[in-house]
Amino acid sequence: MLKTRRFGYDGKGQFLLRTPEDIQDSWNSIGSPALILESFVPFERELSIVAVRGRMGETAFYPLVENHHEGGILRLTLAPAPD
Repeated sequence: MLKTRRFGYDGKGQFLLRTPEDIQDSWNSIGSPALILESFVPFERELSIVAVRGRMGETAFYPLVENHHEGGILRLTLAPAPD
């Protein structure tokens, strides 16, 4: 997966490389000098947790959630995460 370093979200700034020919297509599509190349890892589910810290050092954690994506776009978050 080739991604822009900044301003990529909801499938924007991302390109799945499947063949060597995809490299040029991806550059034409996202063409940024600052890119990240990641291995594509199939996974069973995506979980997220948000942690915050206040100015005085206090911390808080929101409940664990499960995210569901379609076409690289977050479509549904289940809170709290099941199981």
